[in-house]
Amino acid sequence: MCKGYGLSVTAAVLTCNSPDANRSGSEAHAMIVDESKQIDHCGEVVPTEYEGETCVRGSQVIPGCWQKTEASAAVRDVHGWFRTRVVGVLDADGYVKIVAR
Repeated sequence: MCKGYGLSVTAAVLTCNSPDANRSGSEAHAMIVDESKQIDHCGEVVPTEYEGETCVRGSQVIPGCWQKTEASAAVRDVHGWFRTRVVGVLDADGYVKIVAR
């Protein structure tokens, strides 16, 4: 069994474990998106092993909601990062543990 996490706006899969790369207590490994980061409440990138909101951007992240410009802008910053509203911890090996939604 493989464990993963995703959102409809990230073409379903955001992270995914494989049978040979699975860690107990971790939600997933190997960010499928082009770029990801964890940020604090001020929008600054947090170091690995610290809690932060997961933000992603890449070719599989939809550009916005159909005819909902304001709603789309509320979850993206000016650089195109999609704010997932999920708090997680990214470790040095690339494993993500979701701690709050």
